[in-house]
Amino acid sequence: LSILPAIAVADGGSVLVGKFVGEKQWQQVDRVRQSVLELTVSFMFIMGIIYVLWGELLMSLFLKDQNQSIQQEAIALSGLVALAIAFWQVGDAFQVTYRHCLRATGDHKWVMWVGIIISWIVNIPLVAFVIFYMQGNVFHAWLAIGCEIYPQNPANAMTTIYTENAPEVRKILKTKYNVNIAGGQDHIKKLIFRIN
Repeated sequence: LSILPAIAVADGGSVLVGKFVGEKQWQQVDRVRQSVLELTVSFMFIMGIIYVLWGELLMSLFLKDQNQSIQQEAIALSGLVALAIAFWQVGDAFQVTYRHCLRATGDHKWVMWVGIIISWIVNIPLVAFVIFYMQGNVFHAWLAIGCEIYPQNPANAMTTIYTENAPEVRKILKTKYNVNIAGGQDHIKKLIFRIN
C-alpha cells in the first residue's frame, strides 16, 4: 500500500536525476532529489499514521478464515505487524529515494553491496535468531530489524542496542525467558538495552 507508490515517485525522479547528471546540472540534480524526498517522506508518513490508526482493519481485508478463533488471532497479529511497519515508513522513504537517485547517477555497486550486506548479513540472521531461538513471531522480527548498535564504535566488553522499543524488548526477555537485560540511563533510559 505504501512502498510501491513511493518507489514509483523515486523511479520517476531518478529519470530526471539521470537527465540532469548527463547535462551536468548539479543544482537540478539536488533539487530533484529534495523534491522526491519531500514527496516520499510526506506520503509514507501519512501511510504510517493510517497503519497505526487502521492497521487491523486494513489487514482484515486480506485475511479470511472459516475458524473465527484463527481469524481473530491472525487479525490481531497482523495489526501488530502494521504497527511495526508504520514505524519504518519514513526510513523507507529515505532508503527508496536515495537508492533510486544514486542509481541514476551511475552508482550501482555501492547501492547493490549495501543492500546485500544489510539483507543477508544483518537482517536474515537477526530474524532467524528472534524467530527460532527466542521463539518470537513476525511482530518480534519486525522490532528486531529496527534495532541498531549504539554507539557507532561499541566497547568490547558490552554491546548496547539502540531501539525505541527497548522497554518492550527487556519486558519480553524478562517475562518470557526470565532474562534480565540492563536498560539505559538519563535521557536514553528508554532507548537502549545493554548486554555484557
